[in-house]
Amino acid sequence: MRWVVYGLLFLLIALVSIVVLAPLSAVMNIASRNAPAINYTAANGSVWNGSVMGLRYGAQPVGNVKLKTDWLSVFGGALKSSVAVTDGGVLASGNARIDLDGGINLSNIKVRGNTSDLLSLKQDIRTLGGDFSLSLKKLTLKSGACRKAESGEVWTNILTRFEQKYDWKGPELRGPITCENGRIVVNMTGTGERGET
Repeated sequence: MRWVVYGLLFLLIALVSIVVLAPLSAVMNIASRNAPAINYTAANGSVWNGSVMGLRYGAQPVGNVKLKTDWLSVFGGALKSSVAVTDGGVLASGNARIDLDGGINLSNIKVRGNTSDLLSLKQDIRTLGGDFSLSLKKLTLKSGACRKAESGEVWTNILTRFEQKYDWKGPELRGPITCENGRIVVNMTGTGERGET
């Protein structure tokens, strides 16, 4: 009986080792299949301790990402990693979990940077160089669609920079992050110096 227990323990350790030491490139392939907006140049290292180079979400470059996986998360049927983006104009940190069904769950996300790094803005607006921040408690993506967003907020002061170019100073903007019809939606508002919104 003792040999059966030792055999099962050995198999369990072997399975966990295979998953945790799996090449990060294999996991990134799965992630990009399930969320087609995710693209990357290269993935190095293992799931346990690796990096993703040239990460992009749609047209937006994210940069190089370092991750460290909690190997105990494998016992729960997922890969949970702490993630950090520390290069380029955007700084970010948080946690990512990839479930066996391909779902991607982001939690405790903090992002800050300069709007000049956001390609989704028009060039003449980007050159004004406002700041932005994003905080998000939880975001769930499944099959490339946004399923749930909890306690998320975006802030920017880009409109306060309009005075330089347009002789008008707008308000700081902030708003919640939500999921609507599978898309991530941010509705931002603010009140200017003269009470305009």
